[in-house]
Amino acid sequence: DAPPKQRLAGLLGMAGIASGRGEIDKALSLLADAQPLAQSQEERAHLALMRGNTHYRAEQFEQAVHAYDAGLALGDVAIGWVVQLTVGLANTGFRLAQYDGAAALYEAARQIAAKIGSEIGAAELAAWQGESLRRAGKREEAANVWSGALQALADDPAFEADIQQLRANLLERLARLRSEQGDAGQASTLREQVKHCGCAPVVLERP
Repeated sequence: DAPPKQRLAGLLGMAGIASGRGEIDKALSLLADAQPLAQSQEERAHLALMRGNTHYRAEQFEQAVHAYDAGLALGDVAIGWVVQLTVGLANTGFRLAQYDGAAALYEAARQIAAKIGSEIGAAELAAWQGESLRRAGKREEAANVWSGALQALADDPAFEADIQQLRANLLERLARLRSEQGDAGQASTLREQVKHCGCAPVVLERP
């Protein structure tokens, strides 16, 4: 027999493929088989994240929340798992229209991402934090989050395309917000700035 870690990696890999294909029952069955092989906290956190993501893809949001919560309850795990599990909870809250709670979770994950030097990750989370606030009726708070994210997003030649895309997306979100508020002039100015990014904005409606 293969060593437990190798068997665990194989099961998680197959579960990931099944989940990506929408084969939810198969993915969950593979994850259940993997559970006894997950001995370390890191392995259990990985398993919890995959289970949560599988339920999320199936729009089984209550089960997703349970899985993400179980992962966070492990406590002493690498910060990367904490961020991903927190984002999973935030995304689920967003899909359940629990926008205030989702915004708070995105903020928590964004602060961690910023502390560990992931400016791009922090900006991506700011996009959804702001959208959560906008949908909660807190438009100026949303605008402040997006404006702050734009200011914090420094140039980096190694990731220029990603950064410019994020800028375009954040500027477009701001422009749409100003249009909603009846400020056509500010919306037009923001869309002129979008053009300088050299790419079309991609504004998703849900995570």
